[in-house]
Amino acid sequence: MPRHFALAALVLTALPSCGEPSLAEVRPRERKVLLIAVDGLDFAILGKLFESGQLPTLQALRERGIAVPLIGEQAYLDPFSVGLDPAETWTTVATGFPPTQAGDDLKVGHGVRDLAVPMKDAYERAPTTTAHRQTPTVWQVLSAVGTKSAIVNWPVTWPAEPLHGYLVSDRFFHAKFGLSWLGPAGRVDLPEVPAEFKSAAEHLTWPPELAEPHAAAVGASLQAATPVLDGLRQLKGLARDAATLRNLNQFEQALRTDFATRHSLVQLLKSDPGIDFAACYLDSLDVACHLFWAHLEWQEWRNSEDKAIRDKLPRNYADFARVIPWAAMALDGLIKDMVEAMGPETTVLIVSDHSLQPDANPTNRDFSMNRLFARMGWLARAADGSIDWAKTLCFDRTKWETSFIRHVSINFAGEWPQGCVPAPTAQERGMRWSELQNQLMALKTSQPVRVADESLRPTLFWDMNMGDTDSHFVLFQTLPGATTVTFPDGSTATIDQLFPPRMTFAKHTSHAAPGTLLLSYPGAHGLEYGKRGIPMGKGGGRCIHVAPLVLGLFGVPLSANELETTPTADFLWWMLDVPEAQAMAIRPRVASYDARVRFSDPTSQLGTKRAEFRRYVEGLRYTFDQPATQAISGVNLPSGVRPEEAPDGGVHDDVDSGR
Repeated sequence: MPRHFALAALVLTALPSCGEPSLAEVRPRERKVLLIAVDGLDFAILGKLFESGQLPTLQALRERGIAVPLIGEQAYLDPFSVGLDPAETWTTVATGFPPTQAGDDLKVGHGVRDLAVPMKDAYERAPTTTAHRQTPTVWQVLSAVGTKSAIVNWPVTWPAEPLHGYLVSDRFFHAKFGLSWLGPAGRVDLPEVPAEFKSAAEHLTWPPELAEPHAAAVGASLQAATPVLDGLRQLKGLARDAATLRNLNQFEQALRTDFATRHSLVQLLKSDPGIDFAACYLDSLDVACHLFWAHLEWQEWRNSEDKAIRDKLPRNYADFARVIPWAAMALDGLIKDMVEAMGPETTVLIVSDHSLQPDANPTNRDFSMNRLFARMGWLARAADGSIDWAKTLCFDRTKWETSFIRHVSINFAGEWPQGCVPAPTAQERGMRWSELQNQLMALKTSQPVRVADESLRPTLFWDMNMGDTDSHFVLFQTLPGATTVTFPDGSTATIDQLFPPRMTFAKHTSHAAPGTLLLSYPGAHGLEYGKRGIPMGKGGGRCIHVAPLVLGLFGVPLSANELETTPTADFLWWMLDVPEAQAMAIRPRVASYDARVRFSDPTSQLGTKRAEFRRYVEGLRYTFDQPATQAISGVNLPSGVRPEEAPDGGVHDDVDSGR
């Protein structure tokens, strides 16, 4: 064991009752804990598979545990999503902190607000890094008490930070195998990022020397054939349209990444029996549900009055009804392999950030305004279809293509790398914005929309809000696809042409139907624990509660430092089994986590590496001077338009603070 982890000495129950012990005095409970993040796990759509016994591992875990609703962190730009941004949500799960805690100067958030952050002197954004995270992870706290961990493919784990154990970052799989959950090649609902920023040749694992031998071991395992991948190859031969083939390729990419994640974690667990905590991230079920829900439950699409919705279904849609069941059964097998590698006495936590619901609505469109700008003559494209920045006057910067609130920038000279719009003074910039605003707000549609005051609005946009450098435009997202838009030169285009329907078939649900946290104990103890159910008066938890629950399973108390922990142990009290909950309740809080973790201490191993990583990613043109997600404050939404669900809507618990 490394020297700086050797100070763990005393069991907390032996500590004096007065005063606050340090984290160095905590001896963690001896147990194996496996945390599996399953993006978009929705038990409802898997009901028939449970009934037919085709998900034996998940069924056994449910019988030996307690499952509670889990609310993700609210997305800013999608009105229907919980836990939409994987970087933000899974960093919250890993740290126990929300991204920010607005209005409270005493507390901080983890700071990861988006999948990607702006780059210096570039139009592109690049995947968020560990250097952008402002708080330690649960495995770094466990490292501080001597618990060895293995972390594989968790979002925002590159560059790989030091810990007591092993970390295989999310970038490892792209750099070594061309696999990734980033962008259209992986997650269907994520924006593309520049290829050069998806992978990196350095800092892929911890320890660094793990990367090459681990890649060789995982690569050998990936060569083995699997029934699901063989079946996918056959399905590709049945695809009669480009959209279905593209969706099959996206699912295959996600599934191969999950297989690689399984191989990686199993390899680590088998090579080192001393690993007591393991965590990984799996994504293929979410991709399958987004892309193939309609092929399994097709009625809403086939019976739609909107031709564009009906046309989304390929003629042989029934041939692809097997994709979601295959994804679920593959997931069940992956979990089985990891649990068996961890050992029979493993306590398992499965975390899902959101559930899903069918999306057969006309509003499921790509609302990017770049097609509109091209028709207006404001955006130019090169021969390969990419944007010709030297000839482009303005462009859409919104990260989520489904959002009807669009973030627009003018390509000002001196502000953008190939800026071609001269505006040296604030007055001239304002004039440019006014010209753009007036032309866009004057675009007429063939079908008026009735707004809250019962008046008819024959325009494309609800409203707009002009800022100093950028503006937000709010589209009428409910316009039928056949509606025409008339341009200043008299030409027209339909809504379907400007904002085509997306070839996805499911969306994230609201707070009324959030994700799931399943805590499953092994053996007969788990079967007894699973009978207790959710205590009266408790509705569920939030993503911020997962990290303290993991620490609670190892007997690590909450911190007395209000910057580091939740002010109440209520969630731990009713989630843990009774003896553990009682032990946690009577043990004193530790004085501080960071006094031992030393997250930002420039003299510690972790702090030194974090400073090195910041310099490294700054050399790759990463920025740190603005949040990754642009706020939409100031957008004047008309009555009836909600950018997100009410913060306290749906299922909630009475614990609202971070770790």
